[in-house]
Amino acid sequence: MTCKGFVTYIDRYASTTSIYVYVNCDERRGKIKVPNAINSLLEYAENYRINIIPVRGGPVKIKLNSFENAFEIFSLSQKSSFIIDFTAYIKKYFYPIIFDTNIIKGYNNVFRIKDARTTFTRSKELTGILALHSDESKNFELIDVRFLRSLIKGKNIDCIDVAAYPPNTIVRAIDNDVQIVQYPSTIRGKIRLQEKVIGCAVFNYSNLLALHTESNSVKIYSRREKNWIKRHDFAFKEEIRDIRWSILMGSLNLIIDFPERLDAYNLRGDRTSINLGPHLSARLSPLGNRIAVAYTDKIDIIDTVTGDVVFEKNLENVRIMEWTPYGDYLALCNQNACYIYSDLTQEIVVGKVFRSTISSVWWSPRTLSLYLVTSSSINIWFFDPYLITNKNLVTRLSIVE
Repeated sequence: MTCKGFVTYIDRYASTTSIYVYVNCDERRGKIKVPNAINSLLEYAENYRINIIPVRGGPVKIKLNSFENAFEIFSLSQKSSFIIDFTAYIKKYFYPIIFDTNIIKGYNNVFRIKDARTTFTRSKELTGILALHSDESKNFELIDVRFLRSLIKGKNIDCIDVAAYPPNTIVRAIDNDVQIVQYPSTIRGKIRLQEKVIGCAVFNYSNLLALHTESNSVKIYSRREKNWIKRHDFAFKEEIRDIRWSILMGSLNLIIDFPERLDAYNLRGDRTSINLGPHLSARLSPLGNRIAVAYTDKIDIIDTVTGDVVFEKNLENVRIMEWTPYGDYLALCNQNACYIYSDLTQEIVVGKVFRSTISSVWWSPRTLSLYLVTSSSINIWFFDPYLITNKNLVTRLSIVE
């Protein structure tokens, strides 16, 4: 194939599904294989439409060649980049097949979305908006991953988080003022505290919010109709490294990472404490069955039910870790390299070295690509679907949605 492309996002609605594919061509005429996600849609589609959004180069026309299972591309420019917006009309609520248990072996391509002038230390994408934030400079940026373009950027934001529903919901804090905003401008709630907010974690359905304040306390709020009510207020002496919502023992908990332990608080305010010893970072898997713990010289993956270490690997100074939405895979990153651990086979399945310092990562819940942010650029580490050998495909609706 003379062009390269990858799926950037999948939008699902009651009667339509839209798949966005970024394509780059170095010739006026070319082809790309039809992505598996689009193939699975075509099996059920009553009809479909194709829209082209130019990125670089002249006008482009494409044609679906069903016999060769490829998009034929015709461009007026020698080099061109564009987005294919493929929308299929179907009678049922459908989620396309996009990955399988062997797909991780195809992670060999990195696409640079844009250069970064700020070292973003936090990244998160839900419903097509990638939110980036720097804990140090307080700069932030929102990127529409459908079209790989910046929506807004700014300064002086103390924390930012995104939710899955309602779509495009963002929590942002400036000093002691917190706003829950449905992008671009619909205000869905406001909270004013007596002290500065330095960290925030919103539950994916926008009805629970945890705020880490300057006095090293964590406050939990819940939404009742249009009002936000404070449910709990916990004060701590130890350094709080991270707060996030997760499932543990079958119930929703707020997980707080301390230098020597993880604390989990359920909605009643009951605490479960997990002693880990001095560590660099710890991440509970989304289903709560695994804890990844990074020490100075190794990584442990612990079964939360039995307490057994199911995987151990000598990896130094891993400070950045993120699980996929179902906890099948875990990204492990130190300063200049990232590795992907498979909980299906309990092994490191791929590793990649980067020239720039890695500052944050996040798995896309819709495409399972890995957003990888370095000190100089914002990237997507994506799989090559042509390298997939296992045809026993698996479809999963992301737990975060």
